[in-house]
Amino acid sequence: MAATMNSPSVSYGPRSSLLGRYKDLTSDYTLWLREFAEVVDNDPRMRGRVLDVGCGAGIVNATWRGIIQKAARVDGVDPREEIKDNPYLTDKFVGLLEDAPFEPGVYDAAFAHFVLEHVQQPRAFMAAVARALRPGGVFYAVTASRHHPFPFISRALDVTRLKYMLWSKDDGVNEYPAYYILNSARAMARATEGLGFSSIRVFRAPSVQWKQYFPSALRAFPVVYDYCLGCRMEWASLTRLFQVEKAS
Repeated sequence: MAATMNSPSVSYGPRSSLLGRYKDLTSDYTLWLREFAEVVDNDPRMRGRVLDVGCGAGIVNATWRGIIQKAARVDGVDPREEIKDNPYLTDKFVGLLEDAPFEPGVYDAAFAHFVLEHVQQPRAFMAAVARALRPGGVFYAVTASRHHPFPFISRALDVTRLKYMLWSKDDGVNEYPAYYILNSARAMARATEGLGFSSIRVFRAPSVQWKQYFPSALRAFPVVYDYCLGCRMEWASLTRLFQVEKAS
């Protein structure tokens, strides 16, 4: 999709090296993450001033933590009070990104790890990203793909309140409602139109980390899906990395 004066161009990154590697993915759940991390880490803008969106008390995953620690300065925003305990941040904003009182246009990069699925107002969220970034800045975001079964299952669990029953028993399931509105290239293009962004690039990779949402008796479904489709077809893969660039 070519860019116009108001809408960014949309393109896709190279084919994932993990496609077809089901056994590797089941033996090392971080493979897909490291593939995305290579893209982020190779961007020199991540060495400047970075805004970590949805950072909580600190980046738990060592892969992302290593990248963030290379930045000249990291500020963060999160609705939870635990952000005050985050040791990696200079400025700490408690609340939504849309309401954060940061100085406009000071960040070289912004980063969000599994945050987009919780965004209920995509336009307002991406307007806040645009406000944060300096001209030529970049926003990276990891989320689950709209074209994968997982968002539909997760949303159904939200609507029926079953997710909260799971959350009370499993620390790996977060308590925040997930809407899955901003998790496709088309949705990102709509949300960024006219906000000063020049391009959207989407990177796709398979992941097999969704079995925890199923009772043991039903876990054959994600296993069969991953083996037959999720780890073989780009459109069917679970995870997406969005690289959204602001015009210079």
